[in-house]
Amino acid sequence: MSYYHLQTMNKKPPELHIIDGTKPRTTDPALLPQKLKKRIPKAFWDNPDEWNRDRFISETADYLFEVYGIGSDQDQHLLQMLAIHIELFVNTSRYIKSNNIIINQNNNQTKGPNPAIAVLAKTTEKIIHLCNELGLSPRSRLSSNKHADDTPVARFLRGPKV
Repeated sequence: MSYYHLQTMNKKPPELHIIDGTKPRTTDPALLPQKLKKRIPKAFWDNPDEWNRDRFISETADYLFEVYGIGSDQDQHLLQMLAIHIELFVNTSRYIKSNNIIINQNNNQTKGPNPAIAVLAKTTEKIIHLCNELGLSPRSRLSSNKHADDTPVARFLRGPKV
């Protein structure tokens, strides 16, 4: 069996552990409170005119408190940065929609990609990074309970201590 298979054998999503009646090797998964469990809705700001930074901050702060018990005043800065980047994403999306993906450049001599696309891509990366920092992405929630596997097989596969 390969190293990859040994590492992924025990990485069952928390929901499957509940269904199977098994427990993960590390700790019990941090599950969402029942009142927060629902299908992911369409973002209210899919229509850029609906974007509301205060609403986003309020809903996200409530979510962080409900799920993680995070309510520190210090976290307001990171949450504000996330809201600013999402607002930049929304405004850039609006700009691209009204000015097209391909635009005229060099006094209408050539066509090329709208420079706002690079801003959108970079902003998307920042949003994902900030969401991971705050535990707002599925990936960050699933990985928050990972600990180094300390079984004899895992220690053997890591090799000698240097």
